[in-house]
Amino acid sequence: MYYCACGYCGTGSSAVYHLLSEYEGIATGNLGEYEHVLMYTPHGIFDLEDTLYRNNSWHNFDAAITEFRREMKRLNDNDFNWFGGFQNRYGDEFMKLTDEFINQLVQFKIPGYWSYDLKGWKFDPVQFGKDTVRKIQGYERPKPGIVLDRTHDDEILFSFVDEKTFYEAAGNYVRHYLEMIYGKEENVVLNQFLVPHSLYRVGNYFGKDLKSIIVDRDPRDLFIINKYVWPTKGIRAKQPTDVEAFCKFYVGMRKSVRPFDPELVEEMQFEDFVYRYDETVKAVEEFFGLDPQKHIAPKSHLNPAVSISNTQNWKINEEWQAEADYIAEQLPEYLYDFPYDFKPKLEDTAFL
Repeated sequence: MYYCACGYCGTGSSAVYHLLSEYEGIATGNLGEYEHVLMYTPHGIFDLEDTLYRNNSWHNFDAAITEFRREMKRLNDNDFNWFGGFQNRYGDEFMKLTDEFINQLVQFKIPGYWSYDLKGWKFDPVQFGKDTVRKIQGYERPKPGIVLDRTHDDEILFSFVDEKTFYEAAGNYVRHYLEMIYGKEENVVLNQFLVPHSLYRVGNYFGKDLKSIIVDRDPRDLFIINKYVWPTKGIRAKQPTDVEAFCKFYVGMRKSVRPFDPELVEEMQFEDFVYRYDETVKAVEEFFGLDPQKHIAPKSHLNPAVSISNTQNWKINEEWQAEADYIAEQLPEYLYDFPYDFKPKLEDTAFL
């Protein structure tokens, strides 16, 4: 069983990851805040799926598979600390898995190049020499020495596999990726393995073997930590810092999430892990089917007495109150009903 924690970039999904780290029999891989991005990264598996079944043609699959492998190679070769770095951690295993997956999809290979491989025109001194000789012979090209500039990819790839074949191959690829990291563990908790916008399609890959909790957060806190708190910790803003733009952005972000299977996805509030800890832990256990007796280290990773400083952050500075009030006016349906007031200290907040 795979247990996935996800959120809306700063809404506190790691609360689920930290909570499940306290349970016996759930593997974390000792990865800390590491995030698995290969499904939803640009040019990742979901983009490949979209090309194959929504925009496939003799042009597009070659480009899609080329970009997919390039992105997987980037993740493999570069260790970004909180994602990627497979070569450093697991040697050649990841690219071997990747190429095996690609080979299952590619049905036809044709020598040559396509429009995707062309970059433009360039001056070639060798061609210029040939053109000079031809001019002497009485043959002249309009632009001596100018040739097509293209990649060195001399193979065009095609795939028209059915959806069943694709999802089986992709699902096995991802499972083998997870085995590479976690071994043969039966229960694994994954941090940011998916994002809310992709949850509608995850059943195609995992069936009922993966469940996700989306962690949401009061938009006042999301705005304040994004604009004022993260920068004090060396983290750049990930969302608009103009309060009017933020409210429009927030609504757009939420409305673009497609309906998902409630049997596989549950929505929870970050604040509930703090202010309604016992009830929320029980709800997590019920949704994931966890044995409460295996919660052997409660509050060792997720401690509400510590995490409370990540709530009501707009009260840290009186100058932030006006923006929080504007958000409350514009986004009332997303606000959290705090049971009591709390004023945290900036130094006690954390990236959670």
